[in-house]
Amino acid sequence: MCIRDRRRVHGIQIIAMPKKVKGSKGKSAKKGGKGKKEKDKNAPKHAISAFFCYQKTRREPLKLENVTFNCRQIVSKMAEEWRALDDKGKEPYEKLAREDKERYEKALKAYKEKKQCEGRPPAPAPEPADYSEPVDGVE
Repeated sequence: MCIRDRRRVHGIQIIAMPKKVKGSKGKSAKKGGKGKKEKDKNAPKHAISAFFCYQKTRREPLKLENVTFNCRQIVSKMAEEWRALDDKGKEPYEKLAREDKERYEKALKAYKEKKQCEGRPPAPAPEPADYSEPVDGVE
């Protein structure tokens, strides 16, 4: 018989034990682990997929059509519609996704160049020319 059962049988009040708090899966910084990597706020946002482009255009009309739907139902309905679309129907959203991917790649390249320049020490100033020595042909 476990302790809880004995206490219940004998009329002893059970004291509520505090629940364990779920922490991060990685090691904490206090225990010597690396901890969670900080996200750079200046980094460009990732490109969105064709499905997310579809969601942006379809969400509001779907909310108006189905007022009683909650968020989960709306997303599942959009996913169902997306699966039913043929390649021709998906093409405009895939085009938007490609454009957004190009935007992201350009922004990421600029961000990496800027970050690389910030990490580099400034270039040393050029040495001043020494005019004390005579130059051939010039007096």
